[in-house]
Amino acid sequence: MAAKKKASKPAQVEQPSKPSLTYRLLTTVFQPDVLLMASIIVTGGVLAPAAARWVPDLNQRNEYRLNSAAITIPEAPEWIPEDFVSEALRKAEFPADVSVLEPDLAARLARAFENNPWVKGRVEVTVQVPARAVVRFDYRRPVAMVRLSDGFYPVDLDAAVLPTRGFPREQINRYPLVTGITTPSSNGLGVPWDDIRVLAGARLAGLLSPFWDEWKLQAIEAPKRDRLEQKYEDLEFTIRTQGGSCIRWGRPPGNKHPLEVTDAQKIGRLKEFVARVGSFDQGPWEININSLKDVVYQPLPTDQSSSAKPSTGRAPRSSRQAAR
Repeated sequence: MAAKKKASKPAQVEQPSKPSLTYRLLTTVFQPDVLLMASIIVTGGVLAPAAARWVPDLNQRNEYRLNSAAITIPEAPEWIPEDFVSEALRKAEFPADVSVLEPDLAARLARAFENNPWVKGRVEVTVQVPARAVVRFDYRRPVAMVRLSDGFYPVDLDAAVLPTRGFPREQINRYPLVTGITTPSSNGLGVPWDDIRVLAGARLAGLLSPFWDEWKLQAIEAPKRDRLEQKYEDLEFTIRTQGGSCIRWGRPPGNKHPLEVTDAQKIGRLKEFVARVGSFDQGPWEININSLKDVVYQPLPTDQSSSAKPSTGRAPRSSRQAAR
């Protein structure tokens, strides 16, 4: 029997030796792109001090310096003072001249205008080069003048107290007047008056403003403050006309009291009354427009016949029908 042939072992292949750490580092460092970046960094470090002397300081160039004349704001209505921008910057202690390259410039400008009592809500600022800043916001609009013993105070629809500066007497007389308020607000300018009666009176003034001159209205009388805390829905107002008539308006606008005539119905009743009678002052009358069924009116005593007993009457027939 033939002997089995021994299997031969495969020849062993010699493994290449692993590159040393030093070799690997050198081959990594001495790559073309790495060498180029290193040369740029070294060159920049050497030349930077000299370049700083050669390159002009942009912060000091005129096209990068912002002043109040280069600040654009929304078109100002007639009640906004002419020095509105400069006054807003002055109160915010904003520098007269500042670089537009300052990173927080837009935010600082926004705060300066947001803190102004004539500005309502959020302010947006865009800074541009050449030096210019565009400021966007909404103005507060006065809707009434609150009369106190020491003068008149303008308020907007939210009862925010507005600056009195810049209101000549002829402008004061153009706004609905709210009377019956005896104490000034302690909240400061641009903040709602701390008396709910002022808010209610301001909203009523805003509602009646389109008809104020046409109907020759004179003042909105606020109810007395018989307790420290009063509810908006419990207040009842009276409107005085230039001829001495007294219109019993009732609760302020937006009231949802179930026994209260709606604002639209009240305005409609007043329109119809004027259309039929011609004026609120032919009496003069006491006119109740808040009756659920009808407008009720009666003559008020005059200086010539103050002792006469007032008679009771009702609005013209068409007015009664329209009110239902």
